[in-house]
Formats: sequence, C-alpha cells, structure tokens
Amino acid sequence: MSGMESPGTEDAGETAETERAAEESSGAAGKPGASGDRDESAGGEDRTAGGEEETAGGKAGTPEEEAEAAGGKTGTSGDENETAGGKAGATTDGKTGTAGVVPGTADGAGDDQKKQPPTIVWMSDIHYLTPALTDYGPSFQAAVEADDGKLTGYTPQLLEAFIDEVIELHPDALVLGGDVTFNGEKQSHIDLSERLRRVQDAGVQVLMMPGNHDLSNHNAVSFSGDTRTHVESVNGQEFYEIYHDYGFDQAVSRDPASLSYIYELDEENWLLLLDSCQYEDGNKVDGRIREATYEWMTGIVTEAVERGITVIPMAHHNLMDESRLFTTECTMADNERLIALLESWRCPVFMSGHLHLQRMLKHETGEDYGIYEIVGGSFSIPPCKYGIMEWKEDGTLDYRTKELDMAAWWRGMPSRTKIC
Repeated sequence: MSGMESPGTEDAGETAETERAAEESSGAAGKPGASGDRDESAGGEDRTAGGEEETAGGKAGTPEEEAEAAGGKTGTSGDENETAGGKAGATTDGKTGTAGVVPGTADGAGDDQKKQPPTIVWMSDIHYLTPALTDYGPSFQAAVEADDGKLTGYTPQLLEAFIDEVIELHPDALVLGGDVTFNGEKQSHIDLSERLRRVQDAGVQVLMMPGNHDLSNHNAVSFSGDTRTHVESVNGQEFYEIYHDYGFDQAVSRDPASLSYIYELDEENWLLLLDSCQYEDGNKVDGRIREATYEWMTGIVTEAVERGITVIPMAHHNLMDESRLFTTECTMADNERLIALLESWRCPVFMSGHLHLQRMLKHETGEDYGIYEIVGGSFSIPPCKYGIMEWKEDGTLDYRTKELDMAAWWRGMPSRTKIC
C-alpha cells in the first residue's frame, strides 16, 4: 500500500484543527448516549475532513406522513458521489506489499478480463428500530425528540433505499460498523438480518460488527401510546446466531473470546473487524479490546503481514481522540497500545463509527507514516451519508462519502412503502 487518498485538499493536521475549532464553537452534537441514557441534542454542525458541513439536525416523524418529508430530511441530491481530492501520504514503506491490481472480479467480468481492485461500502450507526416495536405514538415521539437528530421513525425506509444503492454499486463487501439497532432489541436485530438478506442474494457480502447499543442493552423497549415496555435484547452468542452469515461464518479466523474476526477481501487484503464493545457484565458505552483478542490477532496478522497482505482494521469505537467536545466514552481504552500494534503492521487506515460525526485524523509519529482513522457519521442523522473505499491500481486508497438519494428512491419505487 503506497498511500491513501483523503477527503479534501487541506493538510490533514490543519484540517483536524479546523474541524475541532468549528466543533467547539458550534456545540455540535452527535456523541452517542450511554446506550440511551445520555442522548445529547443536535444543534451544531458536522464537518468532514475536507471541510464539508454536515447538518446533525432533523427530527423523525411518523411513517404515515408523506414520504416526501423523509426524502426532504435525508436530502434529495442526485449528484455524483463526492470525490476525495488530495494525497494524504499514508505511506507504508512497502512493508505490507502493494494493494494495486488484486484478485477480485468486477461485476460481470469474465475470466479473460483484467482483475479489478476491491471496493467496500461502510455504513455505521443506523440505529434501526423495527416497525413491529412501535406505533409511532407519544412515547415514541418523546424518545425521538430527546435524541440527537436521528430519523428513527424512518429507518426502515432509509435502510431499503440504502440497500438498493448498495446493490447498484455492487462493492466487494458491505461493512456495518455497529450500533445497527436502536437499543439492542432482539426483534430489531432479526428484522434487520432479514432485510440484509437482499444484499447477500445480490452477490455482495455483508460484514457485521456490534456497537455498544446492540448487546445486553437494558434500554431495549417497545413503544405503544404513552407506554414504554422493556423487550428482549441479545447477548454475544445470540448476535452471532442472528448474523452468522454476515462475515462470521465466512471468516479466515474468528476470535474465541469476542465477536472479532478476519475477512479475506482478496488475496492481498484482509479486513480485521474488531469487537470493541463491553457487554459481558451489563452494557457499557465505552470500548476496549480484550486481552484474549490481542493474543488471538497478533500471531495471525503478523504472519499475514509478513506474507505481504495489507490489513485494514475497523471497530465501532474510535482509535484516537477525534473530538474536543466529546472527550469521554468514545476513544477505546488503552488505545496507544492498539495504535502501536497496528502501526507495527503498517496498517494504512482504521475505520470506526460511534461518534456520530464524520472525522479523519492521522496519528502523528514524527515520520511520514502514521495510521489514519476515518470515522463515519451516523447514517440515520441527515444528510444520511455512507462511505465508499476503493483500492486504486497505483496502490492508494480512495475514501469518499455519498449522500443517500432518498427522494429518487421514493419517486422511483413508491410500492416500497408496503414492505417498510
């Protein structure tokens, strides 16, 4: 991996300072609450590493309202994907080999055609709530109004539109970066798994990882009228049983101590999906990597890197301190240890979610090389963006965000309301 393309053309360090100054001055909300206990209001703005503003506002209504309202709230842009300009210079000094032209066949390509570098789609923090658990009445509306701007009432429609776009893009994999449910409701997990089947059936591998909202969550409730009723959540084993087809059973290796696993994207690139959540004794907001997980991954990944494989690590919680406003419960505990290990493998980039804001930051080492972290914003907060990462033939990585075109989805397929 010779480098990576980054959003925007500004210097990464200057950009990070610009983002943080804007964050402090605006009071931008977006930090995930304590599994529903600490939701914060979204009155500010989210900035990408390229300086583009993303509004963290918006309020969910009822699905019985005109769906054009949902389209308006999520954005109606039919424009081309945003392009990531500028070189970030995350060089690997050739120690992990090159991620240039790699095995992996483009959609519809025959054996005699040139192999294409891989592409993945990243989506995090949708906080999906199944319609089976709400009547969209007063108790539900109160929960939405106390939240951080998520379009919770529209997550079924957002998900269906997103699935259609993923199928059209046809990446090598769709990675879901955790907090896939509102508050870990078992029925939401089951419903989500069934809906994602459409992606798998279209030939795109879904890769699932948990977030802090998804497991052993005491805030899992249903909404009916003025009443909230506690419902069943899931533990780690149940999470696996629901999503086992989405990466776990396809893994090169699985961690016996957690929901971490390694997925072979192609012969030269692995994805290391780390379970950073704490759910063995109740549910905690902040994240960490278990000691047993370090023991599991160190030998396997070190050997792979020595063979020239590039490893892209990812987790729900953040690798670095990405926010000056939200300073607790976002960055993983003992993160410097993990950073040192990942940099010893010359990993070019780390993917995460959790913060509900789009961020990009390079770990400064005093050398040209330092791992980058890309934090994806919450998909259910307008403008409802997801990430696309492409491996280029020159060995660089290109990451950009794309806004969900909800209005086009609604205009083109109004019958979708029947399955939402």
